[in-house]
Amino acid sequence: MTSTSNVAPGGLSKVGLCTAFLAIALAAAWMVTARSWGKSTSRKWHQGPEWERLFRVYDEMANDRYGNCESKLVPSGILVQGHDDKPGPRYTTQVHICGESSTESPVMMLHGASTNGLMYGDWLMPTLSKNRKSVAVDFPCDVGRSFPLEGDTNYCPQNASDVADWAIDLIEQLDMRKERVSLVGYSYGSFVSSQVALKFPDAVDKLVLFAPAAVFSPLKGEFLFRAITFGILYSLIPASWPKLLDGVRDWFFGWMMASGETLDWDSKEKDLRIACDEAGPAVLPTAPIVLNETELRAMNEANPTLLVIGEEEVVIDAQTSIEAAVAAGIQVKAYPKSGHMLVAEQPREDAISVVSSFLNQ
Repeated sequence: MTSTSNVAPGGLSKVGLCTAFLAIALAAAWMVTARSWGKSTSRKWHQGPEWERLFRVYDEMANDRYGNCESKLVPSGILVQGHDDKPGPRYTTQVHICGESSTESPVMMLHGASTNGLMYGDWLMPTLSKNRKSVAVDFPCDVGRSFPLEGDTNYCPQNASDVADWAIDLIEQLDMRKERVSLVGYSYGSFVSSQVALKFPDAVDKLVLFAPAAVFSPLKGEFLFRAITFGILYSLIPASWPKLLDGVRDWFFGWMMASGETLDWDSKEKDLRIACDEAGPAVLPTAPIVLNETELRAMNEANPTLLVIGEEEVVIDAQTSIEAAVAAGIQVKAYPKSGHMLVAEQPREDAISVVSSFLNQ
């Protein structure tokens, strides 16, 4: 019998070579997306012309989408250990509060990575805020109006526990903990929502997890490759080549949509996407993780959970995720011919009624 060796020339196994390549690629992506070679890991948030442009686009869109709501910055969070010599809150979080308190549990909406709470303003917010207090937030170290202490990224959340602590403190500052808040998360926001529910189940009512990053199954290798490549290319291509930048952007974001769907941002959405990409990258505390069946079941028993996913999802494996959810007793709404960008695809409108009905049960 002929055996196939897994050892490459030079003595490294193929697995070792792949691991080494991935480590190098991740390091390169970090250095490139930092946008300044030789710079320390600490970055000043909200400083520079890129941020000024983002704020102009952000504020105009916020006025359109949340003009009849209360938008404000909320100080929150205790200081991280080792930095307690600094006075003041660890985070200042931008919130958009619509609707009034009622007998229905309030809802807090958490966005995906490298975006902000504006995504909910013309989607779920108008419907959910009709009969409950509804809050859309910006993560403290993502491309929105929220920021860490003194704008220093050393104060950004360091791990999943930090993220959960940030969220629960914000919930308390908004006087929603005693009412038990329902959490709606999208992509990375779904991961954050799951961490809040696991750590503080008594503060949470229900969970809606859209197109989650991990949680039910690992991130796909092709997604990681494209995300890294997008970060590298976008940082290397000069702003004077806008068509090439558009092509790179469509190559990444368009790929996350289902076959037959096209990326068709209106001018304001495109301006916001460009401004976010130029101001970033986001400082995310940890890669999203997969929960085991025991954790998923405990989460659902304490906080009834709905998974909303496209059957052509590319960030995680849809079928594996659906099976994991069903095994844990979690409700599932799966959309055929839909990908990761549910907010911009065919299910966009139907998902509004699905979420509203689930929260009203």
